[in-house]
Amino acid sequence: MRDSQFELVVMGLFHCVLTLGLLLTYLPFLDLRGAPAWIRVEDHLAILSLALLTGASCVVPAAFVTSVRHRWGQWSARLIAIAICALELWYLFIDRQLFRLTRLHLDWSIVGVLRQPRALEGIGLPRSALWQVSLLLGASIGLASAIWAAAAIVARNFAGGKRWIKYLGWSSLALFAVERGAYSVLSPGMMSDRDDPSEVLPLNEWVAFRLPEDTVFALFGLKDTYGRHAEARAGSAPRMSDVHYPSSEAQSFVPGPSRRPNIILLGIESLRADAVDPKITPYLAALAEGHIWAKAHFSGANCTHLGLFSLLYALSPRIWGPIIDLSQPPFVYELARRAGYEVTATSSTNPDWFGIDRQALRPQLALGRYQGATDPDKQAVADLVHYIRAPHASPFFSFLFLNGTHFPYYVPPGGDLFRPQLDQIDLSDPHLERHREEIINRYRNAVHHVDQLLGEILQALRERQIDTDTILAITGDHGESFWDDGRFSHTSLLSAAQLHVPLILSIPGRGPQRIERISSHVDVIPTLLDAAGIELDPSTYSDGHSLLSQGTDEALAAQFSLGYPRDFALIRFQSLVRFRAENGRLRILGAEGTDGRFLSADEMKKAEEQAWPAILKVFRYTSRWWPTASSSS
Repeated sequence: MRDSQFELVVMGLFHCVLTLGLLLTYLPFLDLRGAPAWIRVEDHLAILSLALLTGASCVVPAAFVTSVRHRWGQWSARLIAIAICALELWYLFIDRQLFRLTRLHLDWSIVGVLRQPRALEGIGLPRSALWQVSLLLGASIGLASAIWAAAAIVARNFAGGKRWIKYLGWSSLALFAVERGAYSVLSPGMMSDRDDPSEVLPLNEWVAFRLPEDTVFALFGLKDTYGRHAEARAGSAPRMSDVHYPSSEAQSFVPGPSRRPNIILLGIESLRADAVDPKITPYLAALAEGHIWAKAHFSGANCTHLGLFSLLYALSPRIWGPIIDLSQPPFVYELARRAGYEVTATSSTNPDWFGIDRQALRPQLALGRYQGATDPDKQAVADLVHYIRAPHASPFFSFLFLNGTHFPYYVPPGGDLFRPQLDQIDLSDPHLERHREEIINRYRNAVHHVDQLLGEILQALRERQIDTDTILAITGDHGESFWDDGRFSHTSLLSAAQLHVPLILSIPGRGPQRIERISSHVDVIPTLLDAAGIELDPSTYSDGHSLLSQGTDEALAAQFSLGYPRDFALIRFQSLVRFRAENGRLRILGAEGTDGRFLSADEMKKAEEQAWPAILKVFRYTSRWWPTASSSS
C-alpha cells in the first residue's frame, strides 16, 4: 500500500469515527420499548454499519485516483476525499436538525419541496436560513480539511499501521454484510416504524434491502403474510391511462331544477381539532355547539396538497398522481354548475405548489390574488365578504382557503391574546421544544385571528339575510403537531396530531348534532351535495359517504409525498394503523390510538391484526377508478 493510499485510509477512519458520533445522536429516536433483544442489537449495529459506509465512501473514490496518479496527482485524490467528507458532514449537520424537529430526513422529497416556487416563504423560513446553510457548508469544509491534516500526520508517524489495514477492511466489510443481511430478515413483519433503523437513520433507507415476507417465512419460519400480499396486489399501482373517473353515471347526471342553498366551504391551514375552544375560537366554537360537529374527523393526509385533494375531490390520495397528471379539476365544480351554482375557489396563499393552481385552485376561479400582502387572510376574507354582499342571480358555491395559521403562524399587531408567545421561532435552536408553550400560544393567537375573520363572514351572511339559506362547512387541511407525537409541525408522521381536524357543518333546517363515528375529508363533498338536494350516489364520483345518512367508521389517510403516495394510515375507532403499499405488497409500519395514545407491543399487534381486513377492503374499494389495473393484477 502506497503512503498516499494509507493516508486516505486513515482519513476514512477518522471520518468514520466522527460520523459515528453524529449518528449516535439519532439513537434516542429509536423507540425500543418492548423490542426483542435481537432487534435492539440490530439497531445498534446499523449505526456502526452506516458509519463504516460513510467512511469508506470518501476513501474508495479517492484511492482509485491515486492508482492513476500520473494523470491526476496525489492532491487530486486528497481534494476528492475532502470534498466527499465535507459533503457528508454537511448533510448530516442539516439532516440532524431537520430530523430533530420534524422526524423527516433530507431526501429527494425535501429537495422537491425546496424547488417549488417561493419555497422558503411557503415553508415559513426566513431568507437567513440560506446563510445558516452556507455557514454549515463552510464549517464542514474546514472540518474535513482538519480531518485530512490529522490523517496526514498520523500516516507519516505511524507507517507500521499499514499491515493492519487489510484486516480492518475485511472485518468492516464482513460486519456490514452481516448487519445488512440481518436487517433484510428482521425488518419484514418484525420491525415497526418505532424501531426500524431505516425510519430513523439518515441514508439508511438507500441501503435497506428487505427479503419478501413469504421468503422470510419459507427460509426462517418467522412470519407468514403471503396471502395478504397476494390480495393487496390488485389495483395497487394506478396509472394515468387506467383511470376512469368519474363514473359514466356521474358524467351524464343532470340535477333536477330546484331552489338550492348557497354553499361555503372554508379550509383553514393546520387546524387542530382542539382549536375548537370558546377561549381561542369563540365563533367556531359557537357554530360547533349550535350545529353539526364531527368530533372524530380526519384529514386525508398530513400535508396541504393531498389534504385539499381529498377534501375537494372527495377521493383517496391514492389516485392523486393520475388525476393531477390529467389536470382534472374537482368534479364537484362541474356538478355544482349543472345544479345552477356560481363556483369560486380562492386561496390566501399563492396555490402554485405541486400543481394545485392547475386543478383545484385555478386562477380564473379565484376572487383575488394576495401575494405580497401583509395579511393575505384578511384581504381574502374581505373579497369573500364583498362577494357575499353582491347581488346574485343564482346560488354560489365558494371555497376559501386561509393560510395564516401555517408555520410561523401569523399574528397581527396587537393580536397576542395568549401570552407569553415566541415572537421568533428559530428552527436552528437545538432546544426549541423547551419553548413549546410559547409556540403553542403563538399558534393560538394565529387561529384566534382567523376566527375573527370567520366572524366577519358570518356577519356578512346575516346582513345579507342569507345565513339561514347558506350551508357552511369549516375544517382544516390537516392537523399540527407540537411534539405530541415527538415531532414539530406536520408532513412527518401519520399520527392523530397531524391528521385529526375539526369539521363543523351549519346546514339550514338542522339543529345541533354530534357525530362521534370516524369521518374523513372524502365525506365532506358528498355531505354538502346531499344537504343541497343534489341526489347523486356518492360512490359514482367519490370515495366517501354523506354524513347525513351513513358512515363507515374508518378513514384512509396518506403520508406527505411529491408523487404517488406509498405510506398510508387506516383510522378506526380505537386505533390508527400505519402501513406501506409498495411493489404490490402491503407492510405494516406501526400503530397508535386514535387519540395519539401510545400502544404497548401487544396492543399494537392486536390493532394491526384487526386492521388487515379493513385495509384490504378499503384498498379494493378505492381501486375501482382504475379497473384496468385491477383486472390485470
